[in-house]
Amino acid sequence: MDDKNNGMIPEVKAVDLGHIHKKNRENAFVSEIGKIGENSFQTKIYFPKNHFLFNDQLMSGLAGSSFFLEATKQFGTAVCHLFYGHPLWSQFVIKETELEFTDSRPFVAARDYFEIRLEITAEMLTQGLGRKKSLFQFYQGGTDPFLRIYYEVIIAEKKLDMDLAADKGEDSKLSAIGGSLIAPREVQLSKPESVFISEVKLDENSRKASSAVVVNLNHRLFFEHSLNHVPGDLLFEAGRQLTINSLKKAFGFLGEQYGDFQKARIKFMKFAELAFPVALEIEWLEAERIGETTLLPVALTYWQNGKKIAVIKDAKFAFAAVKDAR
Repeated sequence: MDDKNNGMIPEVKAVDLGHIHKKNRENAFVSEIGKIGENSFQTKIYFPKNHFLFNDQLMSGLAGSSFFLEATKQFGTAVCHLFYGHPLWSQFVIKETELEFTDSRPFVAARDYFEIRLEITAEMLTQGLGRKKSLFQFYQGGTDPFLRIYYEVIIAEKKLDMDLAADKGEDSKLSAIGGSLIAPREVQLSKPESVFISEVKLDENSRKASSAVVVNLNHRLFFEHSLNHVPGDLLFEAGRQLTINSLKKAFGFLGEQYGDFQKARIKFMKFAELAFPVALEIEWLEAERIGETTLLPVALTYWQNGKKIAVIKDAKFAFAAVKDAR
């Protein structure tokens, strides 16, 4: 592992599957972590070439934002176990995540691995229930990151209540939407296993569309081990897919273009329970052009039992021909 901390020799620890809460090696993207400062860590992540989800992209071969969120979660989880003493049975619950690529163009991998440095921006508690705030910076050579991800997570060494916030949500006029799984090609995918939304309903009189989250309890990544709630990463990927399809319907985007979040802020108010359907709604504003890239401001809201459980806001979705992506 290359050291980027003024010649300091990092303290390096190997990462086992248990440190990232995985059972299958194909879902593990972090192999070792170096401590390069009091609360600073560094690793390399390797992008898979044949992963059943992250390489199931018709246009680019890369589910950029979803993959980097998964890699970030693995990195942060392993740091908490290896360097801060949290037991392996601790629960890690995402409270809020914010990501932003430095370039406006959709990201496409140019190398097989990426270096990541993690800066802890708040004290990492080692006992009981606490909130950990971290800043992850992704490097592809050089000194400037191409992606920054801010993470706020609740780490519990006891059973968590299902409510993540005192605010119990807002009443919704949007009921859960039924329907069959959308065709994979409609969200730039090839396998039904990779799809997490039902058919999309476009509101012809406004800049809105809606769908429902489809939860596969046998999914090889998101339900690799049993959970009592729908994981936040699945909800995010469902939002990405709804954005792709609804904008395709509304604007005729895509074709030979690739779409992904250029920036997004994801906030969770409640767990998404497995026993009830999750409805998903998107709204967008006027698009802007930067070179060959189309950037569209979007906002997504997740509802369950008439209550708002999560939002994606302050978000921009980028579309570009693959040759014009990074």
